[in-house]
Amino acid sequence: MAHGDNQPDNFRYGQGVGNSAAYMVSGYPFLTGSNALAAGAEHEISFPTVTKRIVVINQGAQDILIHFASKTIAQTTGSFHYITLNSAEDSMDMRVKAEKIYISNIDSSQAASYQIFAELTTIPTGSLWKMHNSGSNWPGIQDQA
Repeated sequence: MAHGDNQPDNFRYGQGVGNSAAYMVSGYPFLTGSNALAAGAEHEISFPTVTKRIVVINQGAQDILIHFASKTIAQTTGSFHYITLNSAEDSMDMRVKAEKIYISNIDSSQAASYQIFAELTTIPTGSLWKMHNSGSNWPGIQDQA
């Protein structure tokens, strides 16, 4: 039996990536960081829900890279699909939907340090398409000749 508004009984409105209401309200805070990102190492930061904003701050003199796929995927570092933060207190503020990001230390001799602040929605991470393992064909990422 249908409701008076012509909706089937099993219809239930829910959160989703395309639902603007989840991005219009303040996000839930998420804080993390490290002062021991080893030389040449990578940290994967997985968020419990989809983000609406991510701020990364370099806390040391070593360059760090911010990227959305592991550096083990050749296209990530080989095709410059990253942002470099190259001095203490250098930061990047991104208003993006993501389920994880990666931070890499490209210095070959010293540990790096960083802090991350994120605003989280209530949208489950399984709602996003998987850009992290796709290699090529990432929306918004293009190789330049």
